[in-house]
Amino acid sequence: MSKSLFTFVLLASASILPLAAHADTVDDFTLAGNSTTITYSLPSTVSFTNFPLFNFFSQSAPTTINGVSGFNETSLYYDTSIFPKISMTLSVPSTVPGSPQLILTGPQFIDFDFESPTLGSATFIPGTYTLESLNFFNLLQPFSPPIFYDLTITPESTPPAVPEPSSLLLFITGAAGLLYRATKRPTTGTFL
Repeated sequence: MSKSLFTFVLLASASILPLAAHADTVDDFTLAGNSTTITYSLPSTVSFTNFPLFNFFSQSAPTTINGVSGFNETSLYYDTSIFPKISMTLSVPSTVPGSPQLILTGPQFIDFDFESPTLGSATFIPGTYTLESLNFFNLLQPFSPPIFYDLTITPESTPPAVPEPSSLLLFITGAAGLLYRATKRPTTGTFL
């Protein structure tokens, strides 16, 4: 009985240690063009409310512009199969030449999945994409030649997490104690 109980306790304690670290995957974004480089990170997959006629989602992230951190970028990403003229818009500070908002069009770099009439998800597709700036929302200014930006989406490479040494030491000490107790034969004799 005690050996089967020992085996159960040992297996139960081993199962509470993580076999592999699980972390939400993150993509790094670099948008370069017009003498500006904007970098930020977003989750690889995003869930959002599905609007029946106009599918898009919004994300915000701490942003670095031309090597200076401390900005917060807010972006809208569009399903180009429904709204083909805009891929994304970025609300950027006045340090970016042109406008406080970059409106960009180009190839689709997001895989949309509409799970239900009210819920959608989007997964960014790693790669490099050439996007063109649009200025048609500024009707008071004459149209200028388009400015091209290169958007690079790179998955973050994070090393797998390792259980901390104190947890492993505690597990090994407990397992050794249980093993010693299970293999020790009871002594027969008198107690003093």
